Amino acid sequence: MTKNGKIQSKATREFLILVSLLIRSLHRTDRAASCHRSRTPSSVGLLVFPVSDQVNDAYRKLDEAYLPYPQSMIPEIRDEYAIPMLDLTDPVYRKGDTKLFGDCLHLNGKGNDIVADEIQKRLLAQGL
Repeated sequence: MTKNGKIQSKATREFLILVSLLIRSLHRTDRAASCHRSRTPSSVGLLVFPVSDQVNDAYRKLDEAYLPYPQSMIPEIRDEYAIPMLDLTDPVYRKGDTKLFGDCLHLNGKGNDIVADEIQKRLLAQGL
């Protein structure tokens, strides 16, 4: 059970443990590297990609809150380390849903273009 009352499957718990370990490792690596940089902002950020089921209306109608559930848990983990995150689930859903996937995991060329645009918008908004 989590803070928001959702029951976690074993696979979800394992996923969250791996994400937590990855974020902790990235944070440590970035902190170590920052000792060699003077006042440079963090070079670590998280890009969160959906799988095709998470942007498929047929599945979203069954339980819209459950499908993006793994992504919704990541901020709880990354906030501890103040690592910026860009969740691409909503932009991919709004701009083409499953038509943007070449298979259930990998985006096609149009999907990649949408992701590149979202990343560029975020970087420009942050003055990078």
